Amino acid sequence: MSLITHLKYHFENAISKTSRFVVFLFVSAVLLGLLFSLINEAVTLGVGTSFSDFWWHSVTEIMDLGEGDNLYERVFSILFWIGNIGLSGTVIGFLSSKISVVVANLQRGRSVIIDTNHYLIIGWSNTIYDILNEISIANENQKKASVVIFSMMSNIEMQDQISHVSKALSNLKIITRHGNPSIPEELSIVNPRKAKSILIIKDFTDTDAKPVARTLALKAALGEISVPVVVEVNEESTAEKLSMLDSNNLVCFSSKTLISNIAAQSCRGKGVLPVVLDFLDYDGSEIYCQEYPELSGKTYLEAMFSFDSAALIGIVTPLGEPILNPPHDYVIAHGSQQILISEDDGNLHYKPCDTHLNPHSIVKKAIEESPLNLIFVGWSETASKVAQKVMQISPIGSKVTVIYDDSMVAKSTLELQMAFDHNSIEFRSSGSIELDVCELHDQNPFDGIFIIGYTDVLKMEEADTESLLKRLVLGAKLSNSENTRMIMQLFDSSKSEYMDQRYNEDLILNNKLSAMLMTQLADNPLGLSIINQLFDVSKASIHIMPIADYIGSDDSIIPSNDLYKAAASKGQSFVGYLKGNDSDNIVLNPSKSQAIKISEVSSIIVIQ
Repeated sequence: MSLITHLKYHFENAISKTSRFVVFLFVSAVLLGLLFSLINEAVTLGVGTSFSDFWWHSVTEIMDLGEGDNLYERVFSILFWIGNIGLSGTVIGFLSSKISVVVANLQRGRSVIIDTNHYLIIGWSNTIYDILNEISIANENQKKASVVIFSMMSNIEMQDQISHVSKALSNLKIITRHGNPSIPEELSIVNPRKAKSILIIKDFTDTDAKPVARTLALKAALGEISVPVVVEVNEESTAEKLSMLDSNNLVCFSSKTLISNIAAQSCRGKGVLPVVLDFLDYDGSEIYCQEYPELSGKTYLEAMFSFDSAALIGIVTPLGEPILNPPHDYVIAHGSQQILISEDDGNLHYKPCDTHLNPHSIVKKAIEESPLNLIFVGWSETASKVAQKVMQISPIGSKVTVIYDDSMVAKSTLELQMAFDHNSIEFRSSGSIELDVCELHDQNPFDGIFIIGYTDVLKMEEADTESLLKRLVLGAKLSNSENTRMIMQLFDSSKSEYMDQRYNEDLILNNKLSAMLMTQLADNPLGLSIINQLFDVSKASIHIMPIADYIGSDDSIIPSNDLYKAAASKGQSFVGYLKGNDSDNIVLNPSKSQAIKISEVSSIIVIQ
């Protein structure tokens, strides 16, 4: 054992007891004083003070004893020093411990929030990054918006996680607090009464128990819910029950229903998903509800042409019921609100436009849709809902073929009543899914391939990995099938970075879509009933239609208003159009006076 190790051991043992520690300090001061005196004696060789006086001076300087001219004073100086250590040390120790508690509480995230008008996020999941991003975009032109995150995760861990994305969210003031959101008393530290809105999120692995418990705790803490509260749950039945707690400010939605509706929309036609995303994010057009007394007593058709820079898609009745694309002779009652799509609320001005239909330019033929031939790669409870929705409204002769790994599918999800008029769903168990998909595609090319994660039996990350591998293999094997759309469901939006963007596909990102909807509802709670209708294929919903079915001339330049008229002639509400064949090149609610070259328009977007 080395000398240093030996000394360290005895030192640690010596100071482990308080009484020994005081003795150690005194002995150390005496020995250091002796060392300095010896050095002084060797250097000065007796010049100046005596050895004993210099030793005492050294000790008093080290121990801050003060001066003593004789033995009596020196003894009392030592006694005073010992008393001083006891008293001042106690005071210093007390203050230090209090400061340590304060610092520890700050690190634990237990200090009370005094911010007001803040976004309060309760819970933690991967969705939180997309929520923060949407809040950041929504507050781009404002001073720093406060966002408070309250979860059971440690404060240090939350701060560490957020630090990775903080640079991209520089316009937000993000505060984290640790606690149990299911305990009403705990919620008081995040000042929920003064929040701008409250978002209760769930993790993918959570059942509905946690968001329900947190909503009930919030209700107990607040008594009356006076700020918008948005709650994400899995099941539609849970959402309906929770909504009964407060009909005015509490908005609860099922993420399963949202995703299945959007997936069904995407399966039905190319270009639908980008339009959906445009409705939900803050970058493009948004949905507004506003009352215009000037429209009372007018028909829906007349109201459609009452806004130059906004597209009318429906009515909210005086009872609060939204109706998308009502019959065009529908008479607007007093107290109704108009549902409009616009990039900014500054464009929502009442400005009647020309409603005269030009019979020469508008195609009068009936719209005919071809049967769909889809394949589902994988299976889950969500997939069953998508398949049923798609088949219910698809043209006669449509078919869904499901190829799945038998070991990955819960048997109960296959025991579904798939009775449709003239349409069918076929199930095939396969041990070589990718090869079977390619073989079936060669026999009868699919309109779309929907890759689904086995979420009923796998964890989120495992399900996403499985889907990504299938997409990689199928993309390579079907690289020459340009007209076949690849649709894929991912639960973690960050995994989209792994994708090869060369292929035509729609990515249904669960986290991102849920985040978009939550932030939209935080500012507009009425929007849920509108969005539920808009995204439900069985109701008035989004359709992408060929321009040739509406306008006869390919090389003419017409005002955008003619596209509104052409859609109106078929009982539809015009929303926008696609430029060329790029589904990402979307123009929503163009000004009715804007000139459009028909040859540059491939499809128009309507509500039907």
